[in-house]
This record gives sequence, structure tokens and C-alpha cells, in this order.
Amino acid sequence: MTIQVWTLLFSAITSGLVLVGGIWLRYVVAQQLRSKDATIETLKAAIELHQAEITTLKGDRAPAIAAEYKVVKEYADKITQDKQKLDEQLRLLTEQRQERDKTRVYPPDPADIAIFEAKGLILGASILLKHLREPSGTVVEPDDPFAQGAFNAINEINREAQSRHDMVKGCIQDLREKATALTRRPNE
Repeated sequence: MTIQVWTLLFSAITSGLVLVGGIWLRYVVAQQLRSKDATIETLKAAIELHQAEITTLKGDRAPAIAAEYKVVKEYADKITQDKQKLDEQLRLLTEQRQERDKTRVYPPDPADIAIFEAKGLILGASILLKHLREPSGTVVEPDDPFAQGAFNAINEINREAQSRHDMVKGCIQDLREKATALTRRPNE
């Protein structure tokens, strides 16, 4: 075999391989195009389904959301206005009180202090008694050590409240005597 025969044979084999490769490549590309078209159709169907759901949701929920938003916005505006009014009232009252406090200086009245202390003691005793009652409303057994201590504490609180009460009575008596003395002076 000569070089010319080999060249001719090689050219024929190359041409045949190129032809077979081209046919195979065309088949592969056609398969990929069909696969791509099928995928596109599937995705189009999914998109249409989602668009239909979105349209349904917009149609059903959008007016309700808008109405709820309007209500919430109106409420927030009203509360904001109320807060601003209250802030202004607080500022004015604070200024008035500061002006009043500048002009009047009163020492704390011992009767007022005693009254407030007595109220606090009575409130404490009532809270303690309330918690000593069982859910049925009966009082816890008196021989229980905790109950004994609680009852002793209540008795001590009551004694303190009574002493504050007596102090207030004394202050009131002093005020009556002073008022009587002041009313007698102009007549004398």
C-alpha cells in the first residue's frame, strides 16, 4: 500500500467518522431540545398555577387586609392624639403644681402620715388574711406553725394600726383645741 492509498483510506475513515459524529451530535442536540421544551412546558404550567393562586389570594384577602390596615391606622392615630393631649395636660399640671409648690410650703402633717401608715398596715393585714384562706374559704388550721406566725404578724399589724389611729385621734384633738382657742381670741 502506498501513501496515496493510505491517504485515501484515512480521508474516507475521517469523512465517515465526521458523518457519524455529526449524525450522533444532531441526535443529542435534538434530545436536549425536546428535554428543554418539556421542562419549559412544565415550568409554564407551574407558573400559571401560581399566578392563579396569587390572583385568588389578591381577590380574597386584599380588601380585608386594606380594611384592617385602615382600622389599625385610625386607632394608632387616635391613640397618638390622645397621648399628645395627655402629655400636654401632664405638662400643664406639672407646671401648675410647681408654681403652687413655690408659693406654698407645708410641713407634712403628722395626722396625714399616721393615716397613710395605718391604711398601709390594714391593707397588708388584709392581704395576709386573704392568702391564709384555703380555696374553700376556710381559714388554715390555727395549730399550723406557719398559720400561728401569720396570725401573730396580723395581730402585730393590727396593734400598729391602732397606735396610728390613736395618734390621729390625738392630732385631731389638738387641732380642735387650737381651733377653739383661735375662735375665742377675737371675742375676748
